[in-house]
Amino acid sequence: MYPLGLASQKDTPDGWQGDRFYFLLKEPVCKGFEEPQQWTVRQWLEDQGIDEYDTWGEGFKELTLHKFFQDGGTLSPEKMHMFFTACYDLDKFRQFVFNSTLLHRFEVDEDFVEEMQYSDEALLRFAFLWLRFSLFGEKTMRVRAEVVEAFKGDLDKKELFGKDLAKAPREDTE
Repeated sequence: MYPLGLASQKDTPDGWQGDRFYFLLKEPVCKGFEEPQQWTVRQWLEDQGIDEYDTWGEGFKELTLHKFFQDGGTLSPEKMHMFFTACYDLDKFRQFVFNSTLLHRFEVDEDFVEEMQYSDEALLRFAFLWLRFSLFGEKTMRVRAEVVEAFKGDLDKKELFGKDLAKAPREDTE
């Protein structure tokens, strides 16, 4: 996007969605200023295909500047690893998605699943949804009903087992 810089205000309740504006970075190292071609900001952005990059940048910014972090939240090393894998190592993230039980545990449209197999952009869209769900507890994904029921059953058993244990007479070993 060089020699344009991007800025925006954080003036809305949902974060960095305010108006953005561009400024020119005129530096001696940029030889483009010596060219006869004059560009408007819109012409430059279209010529360089910047709008698509900005869209992905906004999604990434929503993650990195999330309220969770503003409120002092931190990620465990495991969650930090997941964050960086999902955002920066799509080949490894694709292996995680397709070689784990993830897609069996969540409702994901079949066409979207197929698209993720060959499209890095579709996979990155999924990664952003997954991160918002797994890191921040947002309802960006839906757990399959049978998984919820199985989990509830496990919780019921643990709760019952815990109560039974608490009521069981203790043997003194002294």
